[in-house]
Amino acid sequence: MLRNIIFYFSFFLISCSTYASHYMGLDVYYDYLGNQQYRIIIKAYGDCASTLGVDLLPNAGGLMFNLVGQGGSCSQPTQIGAWQLLSYQEVTPICPGYPTKCNTSGASLDGVREAVFQGIFDFSGVNCTIYNIEVSQCCRNNAITNVTQPGLRYIYSNVATIDLTQPNSSPRFLQLPTPYICYGQEFSFNQGAVDPDGDSLVYRIDFCHGGTTAGTQGNPVTYVLPATNTAPIISNPPMFINPTTGDIFITPSAIQTSIMCVFVDEYRNGNLIGTIVRDIQVKVINCGANHVPQLTGITEDPNQ
Repeated sequence: MLRNIIFYFSFFLISCSTYASHYMGLDVYYDYLGNQQYRIIIKAYGDCASTLGVDLLPNAGGLMFNLVGQGGSCSQPTQIGAWQLLSYQEVTPICPGYPTKCNTSGASLDGVREAVFQGIFDFSGVNCTIYNIEVSQCCRNNAITNVTQPGLRYIYSNVATIDLTQPNSSPRFLQLPTPYICYGQEFSFNQGAVDPDGDSLVYRIDFCHGGTTAGTQGNPVTYVLPATNTAPIISNPPMFINPTTGDIFITPSAIQTSIMCVFVDEYRNGNLIGTIVRDIQVKVINCGANHVPQLTGITEDPNQ
């Protein structure tokens, strides 16, 4: 039996009807600080074309945060201090000075803002040993094309798990998500996951989650064919992820705005001890004659 242990951000209250079609991505991970204390990091990505470009800030709306204890009647860990906003910045992958809606209201490109929060929790007095970190809120971007009812769907994550019997810091993504790629051009990228404890990492693409009501926010999304949970971006040849390196290869064959979830499984001594997920929105645009430069490697001069 799971019992929800709920901590609502005091500054994070928002309704789907008031603020719809905003969320573009979500990362959740944690660090073990010793003495049963954990720092939880949440990175939320918002579309600057919507009000969420501003409402990611404290006291203006945002995410609901829960700790879900596994087994019986689980007591609550103690939060040490308040949630902190660590950074709030535009992260659109474009040339410096190029206008987006993050900085210019009439810009043609929407742009993306990232908000990073941290909260510290003391688990020393709890009576359960495993807690899932659950983060959710309504709603996703209505422009999404690869799932049904996108503008009504929650963005949802609950795979990051704190196991108090095995002190551990979770993997995390060091690279920013890449929300804009070119139609018809081969593209590869790596989200840059690392593990502070040196554990082995295995990568996969699978279902994103988010139902259309508060009671179904944890349900998997429904994909619009030919998009699927393992190939959510329409590509020819089909998109592929290298399970060892995390490199993703795509040649988009349609103009689209698609969500994709990259899972990173963490293994220690051959045993699965944790998972994180990056929920990311990818927009395929027509780049025209512009092509990404190709690197062909280093040619050694035999005379040198």
